[in-house]
Amino acid sequence: MTDVIRAAAHDDVPDMIVLLHEAFAVASGTRGDKADLPLQGRYVLERDGIVCATAVATPLGQYFGGRELKATGVHSVAVGTDYRGSGAGSLLMDGMLKEMYADGVAVSTLFPSAPAAYRKAGWEIAGDHRTYRAPLEALPVTKGSEALVRTWTYDDLPAIVDCYNRFAATEQGLLARSPYWWDLRHPKDADRTSVFRRAVWEDGRVTGYVAYRKQSAGKDLPHYFDVEVSEVVWTTPTASAALLTHFARHKGLGRDLLWSGPPRDPWLSLLGGLVARVEFCYPWMLRIVDVAAALSGRGYPTWVDAAVCFDLTDPNLRENTGRWLLKVSDGKATVEFGVGDDDVPIVTLGSCELAALYSGWASTRDLLRAGRLAISAPEAVDALDRIFTGPPAWLPEMF
Repeated sequence: MTDVIRAAAHDDVPDMIVLLHEAFAVASGTRGDKADLPLQGRYVLERDGIVCATAVATPLGQYFGGRELKATGVHSVAVGTDYRGSGAGSLLMDGMLKEMYADGVAVSTLFPSAPAAYRKAGWEIAGDHRTYRAPLEALPVTKGSEALVRTWTYDDLPAIVDCYNRFAATEQGLLARSPYWWDLRHPKDADRTSVFRRAVWEDGRVTGYVAYRKQSAGKDLPHYFDVEVSEVVWTTPTASAALLTHFARHKGLGRDLLWSGPPRDPWLSLLGGLVARVEFCYPWMLRIVDVAAALSGRGYPTWVDAAVCFDLTDPNLRENTGRWLLKVSDGKATVEFGVGDDDVPIVTLGSCELAALYSGWASTRDLLRAGRLAISAPEAVDALDRIFTGPPAWLPEMF
């Protein structure tokens, strides 16, 4: 048996179409056997001359601690039915990880269909994507604020991107989007009768924006609708008030507002006498690809002055296996490999546990209680939790 992991080529498209249909029933973006599948970041596993698995690692950035790290978003992972359980998927992921490491990627993110398979390759749950639902009648109205709201078009995209980047840098886990990713999220040719775009401008700068659709509220209410927001970002109290007021104006035939936001979304405390509920929640997973780049490249709280040693085991990327000394001060970190310090506590863990700590999804106490790491001294608990403190990690999009 001969296995070859390589970048996908145009000649592989028909085989990849079949794999995607087998895995997902409908292959997004395909049109029969003549689909124009983007090949950037797309890999295949060829076994004895047969393309039996494929996946994509899209180049992106990701924010942690206010700084952008080189990252990839893994998606469209498909293994042929006849090759499932044969190790083909694991082999493909290992090969992609090695390519990422060689390319200087710090972290990688994906939404898992089968978490155990990705956990085996070193990914771990690190955040979530969630959708809230609230009655439009519960939204506050601020008189005069809607005068700041106007339609935005593709020509305004640079200002929209600037607003998003300012917001994303204050959150944990949000993506630094490439032009390709922006085109996927907000295509130039979006139908203006079905996708509505609004932005708030203050002093010539976008301080908030939305993109949304109106979806039928139910078969028994053919003229009534819910407002389904595909993206909402705001950076000032004025922008928040203006966007909420804009949505509140849909009352009447409008029923509910659905939007994606962080676990501690400030809008939850701005509603009236009715409570928003979580309509949908799905986890995403993080992989620390290059330990040195991930630990030294992110930001840390400026008030933290702490140090810890990691005894890390990473069977998929042996370059990461060994002892790492992490020292954090003034919002920055120094990272050394292969050295220790007698005065610094040691934490023994694997790549999955490091990912969960890194994003702030799991605390040191959580992982200790679950038996997933070991410490040499009690002070390691507080040191780690101070180092990786921050807002909950989340993503406004799924992929």
